[in-house]
Amino acid sequence: LDEGATVTADGTPGLPASSVDRPGTYFDAAFLVFHDDPRVDYGGHDAHLMQPAVAELLDALLAELARRSVTGRLAVTAGYAAAGDPPDLAVKEGRRLVLRHGSLDAGALAKVAFAVGFAHLTRHGDDLEVRQTPGQLVEVRGPAGVEGGAVIELDEGTTMDLTATPTAETLAAAGLTGQVPDEGPRLSWASGTYDTAAITVGSSTRQTVTLRADAAGMAWVQASYLIGAEPVPYTFQVRLRPELDTPATVITKDQHDLIMNVLNVLHPVGVEVNTAAVREHVIEVQGDLAQANPDYTYPKFRVRSTLPRQVRRPADG
Repeated sequence: LDEGATVTADGTPGLPASSVDRPGTYFDAAFLVFHDDPRVDYGGHDAHLMQPAVAELLDALLAELARRSVTGRLAVTAGYAAAGDPPDLAVKEGRRLVLRHGSLDAGALAKVAFAVGFAHLTRHGDDLEVRQTPGQLVEVRGPAGVEGGAVIELDEGTTMDLTATPTAETLAAAGLTGQVPDEGPRLSWASGTYDTAAITVGSSTRQTVTLRADAAGMAWVQASYLIGAEPVPYTFQVRLRPELDTPATVITKDQHDLIMNVLNVLHPVGVEVNTAAVREHVIEVQGDLAQANPDYTYPKFRVRSTLPRQVRRPADG
């Protein structure tokens, strides 16, 4: 790569650095990871901070340098910066690194960085600037030493614990909010399979879940956070009237049970009912509901005798 030249991951030369930006893509610095590898010299604390996708590519670059038996150390001289003049979206989002190598010039280093898949490369003298498009912000990882990338292999009939990072507590401490007042974003897990594969995920809300491989094949597992108090698709909220929605209003447990069972019977199929605003007024069900017993927080009413016989009228057909 010549001085001042650029190249993208598909081999296109001459495109500007902004070609990998995606304005409007969600980002918060709380999702940055702290990359700390003993084979790398970092130019300060912020040089350690980057998006997970960039950290994975940096790991791949180190592995490729080792595979090629390249001696010398890699340096990350610059990376994330919360502010800049002029503003640079990739820098503010932790998607740009400035690299230098002890035994390779920037052109030779660019060949290796291109091989591992960085989205945009620019040579500036002895420095190589690498950039990446916005990637996933939430990581799903297996136990340490078991997996080293996005693909995890698991034998049929065995289990493995998967953990989502960052944690909900980390996001809440950074000021990110969720659907429930004074609580952080809500974590949720999703999964799917291809062909004849089958898996079971032990929970849909816990930070660490147990994955069981039920049948051989390919499957995917994803963790995501619901951030902010805006309603999500196919959801409606039940709350008190504004004049009653005050700390002084208390809903008894019996009233809460009645409300929940009425909603269970009447709400449309496939639509989620958000009752967080109601729970705030029920002393018995406040707190961390992930640790609660559903039979207590939401007891379903049962018919204790045989239902009366329905009278069929002529109009019913």
